[in-house]
Amino acid sequence: MKDQKVLIIRGLGGRPELGDKLEERGAKVHYLSLYERKKPHYTAQTFFMLPDIHLIWVTSGEGLHHLSEYATKHKPEWKTLPILTPSSRVNQQAKEMGWIHASCADGADDNSLIKATEFHIGK
Repeated sequence: MKDQKVLIIRGLGGRPELGDKLEERGAKVHYLSLYERKKPHYTAQTFFMLPDIHLIWVTSGEGLHHLSEYATKHKPEWKTLPILTPSSRVNQQAKEMGWIHASCADGADDNSLIKATEFHIGK
């Protein structure tokens, strides 16, 4: 990677780990933030209007954090449902936030999530 120029596209304030690792290997890393992550605002009525669910997918730690806040406030029973996470890091966060049936889908890509879903609720 010595002297290779790498551009990382990410959200504003995104995690630096990939860039740090590439720089350790000699790459010249630049970032371009193309979106900004913000917590959406939902009311209790939003959660009341949702149908019964059997499984939750979450694809980022930040999404998990926001979901956990809303679930604690409006739908605490959701924390007993199966929740699929994309990585062991996010899975550990889910368990620390009180999600009882957190499972790692081994990836945030569609195939990994579909495979994990089929395992939990059948085909």
